[in-house]
Amino acid sequence: MDNKQKLRKNGYTVKLQGKEYVTHAGLLWLAHENGLTGVNVTIVSWDAKERAAVTTATATGERGTFTDIGDADPSNVGRNIATACLRMSSTRSSSRALRLYLGLGMTALEELPGKQEAKPVKAHDNDFKVNRGSFMGTLKEIGWSYEEVTFICEKLDKDRPSQMEQTQRNSLVKWLSELSPERAEEWKLLHDEHQQIKKEETNAS
Repeated sequence: MDNKQKLRKNGYTVKLQGKEYVTHAGLLWLAHENGLTGVNVTIVSWDAKERAAVTTATATGERGTFTDIGDADPSNVGRNIATACLRMSSTRSSSRALRLYLGLGMTALEELPGKQEAKPVKAHDNDFKVNRGSFMGTLKEIGWSYEEVTFICEKLDKDRPSQMEQTQRNSLVKWLSELSPERAEEWKLLHDEHQQIKKEETNAS
């Protein structure tokens, strides 16, 4: 089984508009599987006023030492993380260094630029009003909140559950229930971090 197959099998790849991307968490997992001993990130520049960051990251392990660069500012990240550009730059440079370390040609999901225009809001599916209670109960049974699931859908560029058709919601529940405990925990931590950023933005305004 090659590296791409391992990533797919463990739920560390995402398809967007027909293209497949690896997640940062997947790169870390696979790199540790391949003898990674550490990743060191260095800030090259950070403009707090413009929220523009440039960082380098060096991945070291049994395969050798590999360094690459990453950048982030409000023009190339999603609106939800525009206040966390330094962290996103760190993630991007780390992802690039890890891809070099692994010899992996797949682009990391976190390297993609944020959308410059807001996505039109799609109307709620009529069936959702009827099936809302059942859907919420199913999510609770498999250990998810509606807010967490909505966050995941938005990160994966999917419709909100309330905008999906019933068959799509069924597929979503199946995908969630089949996630490994480690992968599910990673999504929950990302959601919590997102909520904390929103809280900080509200307090700062």
